[in-house]
Amino acid sequence: MESDKQNSAAAPRWRAVVKAVSEFFHVPVEEIRGRSRQGDIAEARHMAMFLMREDCQTSLPRIGGYFGRDHSTVLYAVQKVAGNLARDQKLREAVATIRDGYRALESEDQGEALAAFLTPENVDAEISGYERELRRLRGELQAARRKLQIARRCRAAFRSGGVRANGGGAAESATAKAPANCRECRREKKIRAGGLCAACYRRVHSERQAN
Repeated sequence: MESDKQNSAAAPRWRAVVKAVSEFFHVPVEEIRGRSRQGDIAEARHMAMFLMREDCQTSLPRIGGYFGRDHSTVLYAVQKVAGNLARDQKLREAVATIRDGYRALESEDQGEALAAFLTPENVDAEISGYERELRRLRGELQAARRKLQIARRCRAAFRSGGVRANGGGAAESATAKAPANCRECRREKKIRAGGLCAACYRRVHSERQAN
C-alpha cells in the first residue's frame, strides 16, 4: 500500500474524509485502509471510497492506490453506495452527517494536514491540482453570474410587460400584444427566436396558443 506521503491525493481532503467516516462508523482508519472484509469495516471503506469519488472528483485508480485496491473494486464500492442512496433515507442522512463532519475537520486542520503531506516530490503536482480547481470554480462563478443577469433581465421584462407565470410555469400575458423587439431583447444577444428575449418569446407563444 502506498504511504500517505507517497499518495499526494490523500492530503488534505482525503484525510478528513476518512477520519470523518472512521468516527461515524467507529472503525479505525487503519482498518478502513486495511484488508479486512468484515461487514462494518467494508461498509465504512465503501463509504469513504464513494465520498472521495463524489466529493473530491478523484480518479478511480488514485482512490484504489490509497486503499491498496484496483480501480474495479473502487467502482463497485461507489456504485453500490450510490444505488443504496437512491432508496435508503437513513443512508442519505448518514452521508450528510459524514459530510458535515469532514468539512469541519477540513476547516480545522487543512493547513497543517497539507504541510504534513507535502514533499519535494509531490508539491508541484499539488499546486497544479489546486490551480485546476481554482480555474474550475472561477468558471462556475462566471456561469452563475451570467445566469443571474439573465434571470434579472427576464424578471424586469415580466414586470414591465405585464407578464406573469402561472402554476405550470408558462407565461400569461396581461397585454393584447407583445412588442416585437423590447429593450431587453436588444440588450440580450443570446435571443431565443424572432428577435425576442426569453420572456417575450414565452409571452408571444402563450398568446398564439390562446388564439
